[in-house]
Amino acid sequence: MKRFLYSVSILFLFSISLIAGSLGGTVTDSESGDPLSGATVIVSSGFGGSATRDTMTTGTDGTYLFESLTEGIYTVTVSLSGYETFTRRNVTVGEDEVTVDVELEAIAPATGVISGTVTDSESGDPLSGATVVISSGFGGTAVRDTVTTGADGTFSFEELAAGTYTVTVSLSGYETFTRRNVTVREDEVTVDVELDAIAPATGVISGTVTDSESGDPLSGAIVVISSGFGVTAVLDTVKTGADGTFSVGQLQAGNYRVTISAEGYRAFTQRNVNVEDDEVTVDAELRPSGSAVLTPLKYTSRTNGVFVQNNKLLVQSMAESAVLSLYSVNGVLIYREKIQKGLSVIDLWQITSGKSVVSILNAGAQRYVNTFLIP
Repeated sequence: MKRFLYSVSILFLFSISLIAGSLGGTVTDSESGDPLSGATVIVSSGFGGSATRDTMTTGTDGTYLFESLTEGIYTVTVSLSGYETFTRRNVTVGEDEVTVDVELEAIAPATGVISGTVTDSESGDPLSGATVVISSGFGGTAVRDTVTTGADGTFSFEELAAGTYTVTVSLSGYETFTRRNVTVREDEVTVDVELDAIAPATGVISGTVTDSESGDPLSGAIVVISSGFGVTAVLDTVKTGADGTFSVGQLQAGNYRVTISAEGYRAFTQRNVNVEDDEVTVDAELRPSGSAVLTPLKYTSRTNGVFVQNNKLLVQSMAESAVLSLYSVNGVLIYREKIQKGLSVIDLWQITSGKSVVSILNAGAQRYVNTFLIP
């Protein structure tokens, strides 16, 4: 019986210690001092106040009170429309009542303005119909508003909150304009814009494709014009005519790569073809694939490896399954094929490489390497 009473007493004292404190206060306007009713007050705990414990709204006298809170550390958050949110962290609640009075600051009215005029950089004439975008955030990723310029080229964004913005202006036929770090306070900020007209695409790449041995024109050869980093953007593809000629026009000024291929011939590539506003000539003599003489510099073995005969790669593998990889000398993969056990033959005209080819044959756990020169 005594043991039972002793246990009940401990449990009762433990319960009292768990429900010990209260937290309250008054929410007022920071300028007038008037109490604010209807404000939302949240008490939370945990890391960063992530666990909400209770929520209430202030009364007509601006007061709030949380009772029967367990001992611990809390975060108090108070919010009300038209006011900045208030947060007080590390509020320690014990056996006594804790008071957290709050003065909320009214949000300043959005009175900022960004305005300006968009004109042609050469003529100075106003440009109507230009799209003007204001954005904020890192890199200007959050679009806030979009307008178009009027007949007089003007634009205006009003009722902007104080902050930093990015202004972007675009119009067909003109280079896009971007102005970052436009700081807006309570007054008007002017951003006048002069757009540069995009130069007309008048560049031309033309030429004639012939057989390197006979000099005869090659019709139906495929000509690819590409640009971009790593020359990955194909801009146009044409075929040569009956006289072996080709022409690609309406090119913007810049550097291009010209690649020409035809069945039975080794591919031709010319890099860094600089085009301005005139015509650039790129003539190509394609070498028949059967005329290439490949000299193996290093052999691997007589039972496994890659050999050359009559402009063909002979791949000998004793493994049940192998993989042949061909690389340029700078490590770019140009060809890969699964090879079965025995002898496999690959026509070299399929392979567009530079002047050197490194072959790697992975046969089972073994690796065999050959290097070939292509004149």
